[in-house]
Amino acid sequence: VIHQRADMISAETKNESINKISKIKFEIEGFEIIYDSLTKSGKKTIEVNGELVHEAPISLTGETSTNFTFSDNEFEIIERKELIKGNFSFELLKNNNVKQKFVLTPVKVKEPLLKRIFEYCFLIIVVVLITLALIPWWVLIFPLTYGLMNAFQTKDHWVCEMIDV
Repeated sequence: VIHQRADMISAETKNESINKISKIKFEIEGFEIIYDSLTKSGKKTIEVNGELVHEAPISLTGETSTNFTFSDNEFEIIERKELIKGNFSFELLKNNNVKQKFVLTPVKVKEPLLKRIFEYCFLIIVVVLITLALIPWWVLIFPLTYGLMNAFQTKDHWVCEMIDV
């Protein structure tokens, strides 16, 4: 039994945020094809209705094509990566005909100015108090650590669009 995961891309996730690009679920003619391009073992896998039908090493090239046969049909999954732009696409072909295509595009999320100011309010207050010599300098360690961790967190997310073919 295959359960829908939050980080799995499928037709149901159309135009929703995707946090991880790991599993892609194609549904075609009653088959559920799951393409996992980032397994812990360093291999990409393809499952059809829960049955493993293909396993190969992960490729770091810009375009990867994976072929497999199931139920007397030839399938191909094409994965395209544009690493500079950050775009990804996944196509499912059945007998050389495109059946489904997913396109992922990174989108920057700009939070409201008041929310960003509020997040740094504590840090600003502590810096002012240290400047006025009302508290010792070591009190700054926690807010500075929080500020640096927050700065490194990405505010980007992925938008997945299913292209009707």
